[in-house]
Amino acid sequence: MTTDTPLQWNHLFSSIGRHGLPIERQATEDERDRLRASLDIVSVEQFDTRYKISAQSGGSFVFAGDFRAKVRQACVVTLEPVAQDVLETFSVTFFPPGRSVEPSEKAGDKERPVLDAPDTEVLYGDSIDAGRVLFELLGAALDPYPRKAGAEFDWQDPKAGPDEAEMLHPFAALSKLKGGA
Repeated sequence: MTTDTPLQWNHLFSSIGRHGLPIERQATEDERDRLRASLDIVSVEQFDTRYKISAQSGGSFVFAGDFRAKVRQACVVTLEPVAQDVLETFSVTFFPPGRSVEPSEKAGDKERPVLDAPDTEVLYGDSIDAGRVLFELLGAALDPYPRKAGAEFDWQDPKAGPDEAEMLHPFAALSKLKGGA
């Protein structure tokens, strides 16, 4: 299944040999620009990856490796560009449709945290969509609230008088309860 993602990096099952398919890749300027636009950030200056796709028993595949990205996002306070270096490792197992992706749970087993579950995908078509997975991993790795060093949000309502400005303080109501104001 081909998706509309900024990185059209697909690998046919038939290209994955007995010893796996090792790949080293750098995003082109056009691909980095599509990443920037899709992620709605200031820039993607670098996106490099190394990974290997290995065939497993039962028609499944393991897609594992790492990527490095240098991006700039807008500061949530000043809107000035904030640089972020991203280095992530990943391992995703692709399973054929209808095949159980989780080992069967035995009665009495303890629940495990969601973050301990392995990353899994369902295979569709005749290829691994490495670009889609890498795009999603990059998006998840970005700082959701990038902030320039030293930037603080200190907004005051220009229409508020001195008494109203004091009431905007988060502990103003508590200090009145204690008889402090």
